[in-house]
Amino acid sequence: MLAAAVAGDFERGQGAMSDATSTNAPEAKKTAAGEPQGKMEKIVSLAKRRGLVFQSSEIYGGLSSCWDYGPVGVELKRNVKDAWWREMVWSRGDVLGLDCSILMHPRVWEASGHVAGFSDPLVDCKKCKTRFRADHLGQLACPEKPDRRPGECGGELTEARQFNLMFKTFMGPVAEDANVVFMRPETAQGMFVNFRRLYDYNNGRMPMGVAQIGTAYRNEIAPRGGLLRVREFTMAEIEFFVNPDAKQHAKFAAVADARLTLFPADRQIGDGKTVSPTLREAVADGTINNETLAYFM
Repeated sequence: MLAAAVAGDFERGQGAMSDATSTNAPEAKKTAAGEPQGKMEKIVSLAKRRGLVFQSSEIYGGLSSCWDYGPVGVELKRNVKDAWWREMVWSRGDVLGLDCSILMHPRVWEASGHVAGFSDPLVDCKKCKTRFRADHLGQLACPEKPDRRPGECGGELTEARQFNLMFKTFMGPVAEDANVVFMRPETAQGMFVNFRRLYDYNNGRMPMGVAQIGTAYRNEIAPRGGLLRVREFTMAEIEFFVNPDAKQHAKFAAVADARLTLFPADRQIGDGKTVSPTLREAVADGTINNETLAYFM
């Protein structure tokens, strides 16, 4: 969010600097490792100077992929959240607000599949002791030899193993398995487990949307991308519940003639070409399952 907001300012600055091609132009800034700054590093640097974000715990060396919002950033974040809430909740008659706790019963995450399956494959380099996502090796560079991929620098990689992305902690004074809880990796589960309460509050009316803005946590193996890949982040999400036997949407007619570029499954394994039907056509031929889904697309 903040990276996108500051990118426009950065691009304008780049345009203003484009004529500075004389030999007296200042040398391009470099990272701590001596490499030229990439575009994301420049954006993050500008965001720090303009008071949007600061590295968390910076005076102690910083905490990787964790950020503090500065004076400008905190106001921008508040404005985005307020605008989203006005548009998605207050301006509609079919969406309810919710604010769930970050800690939930561990059985929630067992039932959702997060305990068993919310993981990434992890490998270690036996030489430099760095950890990498096994499915991203082709996109990564060896920290000791940046012109090579992990495992191509003379270091041996371990066998891949699954690494669960949920932060685990303990509730109560004793750190034992019976007291394990998790920091939520998403906000959706709070809406699902409160469905019956919300359905009763809404007097059994369907369809029914539920909106929530909240913090989520993901223990990424090796997050990269500056502000775009972090371990603690704010999510704004809607879950829209419909009667499985009545998936029509009251406002579908208002968008039915809009066209979308789609890549249906049969085209993905066929000629590889996209299609651009109206939403009405896409629902009629089954490319989009129902009117409610088409409306939100």
